[in-house]
Amino acid sequence: MFENIKMVLFDLDHTLWDFDKNHEIALKNTYDKYIKKDINFDELHLYYNKINHKLWEKYRKEQITQVELRTQRFKIVFEHFDIKLEDKIKEIDAFYLNSLSQQKETINGSFEIIDYLNNNYEIGILTNGFESTQHKKMKSSGLDKHFNFIITSDKANALKPNKKIFEYTASKAGHDIKDIVYIGDDFENDILGALNANMKAIWFDLYKEGKKDNIISVQNLIEIKNIL
Repeated sequence: MFENIKMVLFDLDHTLWDFDKNHEIALKNTYDKYIKKDINFDELHLYYNKINHKLWEKYRKEQITQVELRTQRFKIVFEHFDIKLEDKIKEIDAFYLNSLSQQKETINGSFEIIDYLNNNYEIGILTNGFESTQHKKMKSSGLDKHFNFIITSDKANALKPNKKIFEYTASKAGHDIKDIVYIGDDFENDILGALNANMKAIWFDLYKEGKKDNIISVQNLIEIKNIL
């Protein structure tokens, strides 16, 4: 299906590393340490996810900085629930990120498909996210042992879907961008971003949204064996 492929790149969160499970554990740890007496966890979890998603969209569009993202998400949540912890927002965010980076859950099939592809291609990671946090996630989950090529948006100074991050990664990998396949779960940021940069792409349809015209997709990582 793909010809002359030299390298396969993976997104990290929601593709290999199970962000949903790991995030819930980290947020619960944060809730237990700082917030428990003030609000029900399920309510907090739901609202935090909504706010965090909106702020990440702004961050990807360069409408806010990384510092603003990290401080505003808890600030907005605390204001919504009238939680009086404004003076501890930086401490709480640091605690949350540290707890998040220690979690180990991976997506089903991650290690099997990595081992399979490693027999035939160079493999690497291309991820939006904070440099130190992403590397810690990989170490905690054991993914780091399988990759020696990792590019984060911090390192590239660009965020998906900006084609600059894909071009930067291809340059660092030493391959023509057309000889690389990118695998990720986010249709706009991963798949359309890669295609816009002339990189091939496979959409990992984690949430089973359904097929899209002219887009190669899988709903289970092991299905990639039928493509590559």
